[in-house]
Amino acid sequence: MHRVRLFVTPVLALVVGIVAASAASAASSSAGIAKFSVPVSVSLAQGSGGACAGGTCDFGSPALGVETAPLVDDLTITSNDANGFQINGYLTDVTQDVETGSCTVVPAHNITPVGLVTMTGAATTGGTGGAGTAAAKQTMTGTAQGVFTTAGVPLATGTMDEQVSLTLLPVAGTPANSVGCSYSIDFALVVVAI
Repeated sequence: MHRVRLFVTPVLALVVGIVAASAASAASSSAGIAKFSVPVSVSLAQGSGGACAGGTCDFGSPALGVETAPLVDDLTITSNDANGFQINGYLTDVTQDVETGSCTVVPAHNITPVGLVTMTGAATTGGTGGAGTAAAKQTMTGTAQGVFTTAGVPLATGTMDEQVSLTLLPVAGTPANSVGCSYSIDFALVVVAI
């Protein structure tokens, strides 16, 4: 008799455990929807390539009255907007700029930057989609102008390398700098979603 009790008790305990587990499983499921939206995001950072390290395009000592060879400013663009983007360039200061540097600055050595710097799109690599059509070379002013044509903005998405070609045409009468000084013309390149 003792043996029968020892045999039956474990079997009943096992059956009760299985029933309890089944009931818990049936009550622990649910359905839902995870919903989200993604805003348009287009960003610009200074690229590692090109001739304008850190955004400074150093034209050295160009011949006065002669347009320089182009320097390429390298930009990294990240965009998720298949409608495209534009890169606008403009001078941030259209008043006279004074020479700067380690020399004694001479206030009489002023230049008016309007008409000196020209720009155009150079190349687009990377991303997925249309690379864009470069606009004709144009003079930088205080008004934002696109480096791509209005109808041919880049439509690529992802991360891409954008290059902008810049040239300089120093006025023939520009005063010579003191040793250690140079002229600096401040400009901005800004990416704009379309």
